[in-house]
Amino acid sequence: MKKFTLVAILMVSVVAMAGTLAVPFFNDMRDVGDVDNDNLRPADPNKFYSYIGIKNTTDATLTVSIRYWSANGTEVTPDPNTFTMGAQQGLGFRPRAQQAGSENTTVPATTKANGSCLMTFVGNRGDLVGRCLIFDAVGQSAYLLPTGPEA
Repeated sequence: MKKFTLVAILMVSVVAMAGTLAVPFFNDMRDVGDVDNDNLRPADPNKFYSYIGIKNTTDATLTVSIRYWSANGTEVTPDPNTFTMGAQQGLGFRPRAQQAGSENTTVPATTKANGSCLMTFVGNRGDLVGRCLIFDAVGQSAYLLPTGPEA
């Protein structure tokens, strides 16, 4: 009887999984007011601007925690470090110096110009997807953000 009860408990248990979305590296040297919204490229050839775009692919609200690290690995996470995304909502933000009107300012930003970040949420791989777009004076590049379950 004890074995049956244990099996029954395990069968009805619901396990909440934690998913992650990583930005392995960003380089965001843009200060608020550096450029107008019509020109996303920096005038200075030695500067880079990073824009992160993410999308909640579920029909439910996601609460996301974001942690930042500087290029040398020192954690530089702001407090508070959470934000919510509505069902099927997509948003764009810069990792630092967010500018109202052109970036979403509800995502907590860091003060560092370069580094990495990790977004964690309760859900499955693929519930939150994204890309990082990096502009310089002559062009741009982009990469998809790696997803994964929390270890």
